[in-house]
Amino acid sequence: MMPDEEYFDLSDPNIPVFNMELGELLREEGTEAVKASHAEWFSRAWEYVLNLPVGWVGLPEDWRPPIIFRNGPPHDFHVWGSLTLSAIRAHLIEETGIRRKTQSVSSHAAKGVEYRRI
Repeated sequence: MMPDEEYFDLSDPNIPVFNMELGELLREEGTEAVKASHAEWFSRAWEYVLNLPVGWVGLPEDWRPPIIFRNGPPHDFHVWGSLTLSAIRAHLIEETGIRRKTQSVSSHAAKGVEYRRI
């Protein structure tokens, strides 16, 4: 390490490594930007989520095939996160408390949050 480099001990709880307030603000701006730039596609995808039967349980990746079949693929993969976040905020879905392996190849079998339509 060079002597003039700035050094932060990340284990020091007094150093503000993350600015949660700024992070949340940027997330909101990003979600709205994605929705606005893909308004027509997002609107059709949103209709699908609205029509999920109450009690439906699954991962957000489960929405992808039927939405893509009806609307074509989105122009930007960030739309999927915006769709999920919007559904949570609109109280359409809630977490079940279960995390399970994703099936999508692009998800690399990561554990995803399971949701229930309310």
